[in-house]
Amino acid sequence: MRLIKTELGIAFIFTVSYIASYAITTGFVTPFQSIILPEISNTISILFLPHGVRALAFYFFGIKALVYLLPGSYLMWFLSVYGSDVAISPLAPITSLIACYVGFFILNFIFKNFPKSNSFKMWRFVVLLGIITSIFNSIFLTILHSEVFSILYLAAYLVGDVLGLIACLIIAMLIFRLIRNISQLEQ
Repeated sequence: MRLIKTELGIAFIFTVSYIASYAITTGFVTPFQSIILPEISNTISILFLPHGVRALAFYFFGIKALVYLLPGSYLMWFLSVYGSDVAISPLAPITSLIACYVGFFILNFIFKNFPKSNSFKMWRFVVLLGIITSIFNSIFLTILHSEVFSILYLAAYLVGDVLGLIACLIIAMLIFRLIRNISQLEQ
């Protein structure tokens, strides 16, 4: 029973994190992006924060991240598509998660038991994982959403994922510092 509660708790944390990062992206980044880069499709974000959540989930939990991220991914897909003119394929959430797993699998194979750590230096592996998974995600989503294989789409997905990953890691670091500072004040 304790294991089930733990797994549900982890899934809940990643669902809330994915939803929050997606809400920030669509609420703040997308409107700003449409002003400065109107030629970029509304299905592509130049700062896609949820990719950072995906990279962290796969770094720490491997294939289990598919299950942890699936509810939030599909909930946000539904909310993005429902009642709007945004044309995002219903395969996009699972495509992105599979792309992330492929990147994780390759990195895990290259490094033989991908090093997991809670140390500050882990960010290098998370960024590497995020870049590799972004390459696969960019290729898969470009094929899925573009009528012709477009280098512009590919580059936009790649840049959005990587910048979103870096921003997500900075936000996570700031949140953890804030939590640490608050706990030190309470002592």
